[in-house]
Amino acid sequence: MRGRLRIRVGDQTRVIGPGEIACIPPHTDHAFSVLDEADVEVFGEQRMVEFVTVRHADGTDHEKEIFVREFPWSRVPPTEDGYTPVADLLARYAEWHAANTL
Repeated sequence: MRGRLRIRVGDQTRVIGPGEIACIPPHTDHAFSVLDEADVEVFGEQRMVEFVTVRHADGTDHEKEIFVREFPWSRVPPTEDGYTPVADLLARYAEWHAANTL
């Protein structure tokens, strides 16, 4: 890794830099933000499930599984039209980070 990341795993947040790693247990909420220009290697379980939080107008939210064709670890959706375009996913990430500081 080059650079620094602020990473949240569960309810713990810390800054990591070169030579450090973060391990994320299965089924654990996590997020990160880049503090400095960074190169990061990510190792993950293949065909893992990816979720986004969908927030409703009434303030409630739920988790929705997403499928991204360009992500080699993404599972295959039940139907071909079940893929989420990368641009849509990036917009969801940006919206989440705007509403949730790390």
